[in-house]
Amino acid sequence: MMQIRVIFQVPLLVVTLTFIVHVSSTLTGQALLPFPENISMESINLKHFLSWNPVPVSWGNVTYSVQFQGEYERRYKNQSWNEAVDCQAIVSNWCNLTKDIATNVPYKLRVRTEIENQTSDWKYLQPYFIRSSTHLTQPVIQLRARGLNLFVDVQDLGPYFKYFVFYWRKGQEDVEYSLTSNVNEIHLGAMESGSQYCVQVIAHAYPIEKNSSTSLPDCIAVQSTGLTDKIISYIFTFCAIIAGLVLMPLLSWYMIRRLHYICCPQVDVPNTLMDPYCPKENIVIQFSKMESYDLITSIELTEKRSFLVPKRDFTADSHPK
Repeated sequence: MMQIRVIFQVPLLVVTLTFIVHVSSTLTGQALLPFPENISMESINLKHFLSWNPVPVSWGNVTYSVQFQGEYERRYKNQSWNEAVDCQAIVSNWCNLTKDIATNVPYKLRVRTEIENQTSDWKYLQPYFIRSSTHLTQPVIQLRARGLNLFVDVQDLGPYFKYFVFYWRKGQEDVEYSLTSNVNEIHLGAMESGSQYCVQVIAHAYPIEKNSSTSLPDCIAVQSTGLTDKIISYIFTFCAIIAGLVLMPLLSWYMIRRLHYICCPQVDVPNTLMDPYCPKENIVIQFSKMESYDLITSIELTEKRSFLVPKRDFTADSHPK
């Protein structure tokens, strides 16, 4: 009889405990949800992606949230956690943490499952993640010629990279040229016509002071297009000189005419004002002084006119008898 009581009491105890756990977890907002498994970090060319296995839940809409903790939070903020900006209540099983991981310190990362107001326990990434462990891929390059000028296009790896470029002439591998660039389209300069040139590139991630492996060499033959760049520059210079020789005299003549008009303006004098007994220069001077008047009523001559009136002879013979 005692054994029968024990047999019946064990399932009852299990059901009671399950009910208590369910009620307590519901009241505290913590449901018995499975947490994500197989959390891993994939970091390539300073782009960091956290991923995990989807949680097999047959009820509700499952979402995930991610938090991170850096050296600053551990030392100065009492072990607090920060929410990843683009990784809150997401439906995908991966998250881009490139914006959040911004320093070269160990980061702790964790993720949990959410269904409405119920959440699972946090699942942690092991071990800590350091962005200097990112994998730098071999740059993909393409060499091209534009006339006698060589350009190399480098795969865009992001804003935190600069590129070391090495190029040489085929058959003269012992003479190698190099340059550094922060852009993806790099001008190597003018090359000799009929020669073949090769180039290789190394990508440098300056936030972590780390280099990628050297790219595969790419070679191209430089062909002449008839008129070389030097000939074109000579023609352009010659045309500029000819244009200067033609335009400079015309410009000088125009400036002289303008200065002459400003300093010594000429005014046409009407024919009615012309007098054979009065010098034209005096009339022009007086006429220019009266330009402000709307109507010229009189002109004062600077020289006295002498009228040709025959003088009368007042001698005795000239009096009337």
